[in-house]
Amino acid sequence: MLIHDLVMGLPPKVSTTTSNLIIGVTALAGASVYLAAGLISPAIAAPVALGVVVGALLGTRLLVRLTNLAVRRFFLVVLVLLAAEMLYRGLAGVV
Repeated sequence: MLIHDLVMGLPPKVSTTTSNLIIGVTALAGASVYLAAGLISPAIAAPVALGVVVGALLGTRLLVRLTNLAVRRFFLVVLVLLAAEMLYRGLAGVV
């Protein structure tokens, strides 16, 4: 999202949905290989897939109501938290 915003000048809502689409297509391609090889348990994958669909629907409804500034601030907080966790794990040697 950050590259889309800074380099391409896309609004955060467009950037977020574009990134999620790309991630979803890539994940589907990878998961289909594992599913075809019999390495994915349908009993575990089905509830996860249901949760993803429900989360996507709810997230879409929420995204429509938010401003671009609110979306940008939310992702800034997420990025700061992820950076802090990565620094902690790297410095503490946590796997």
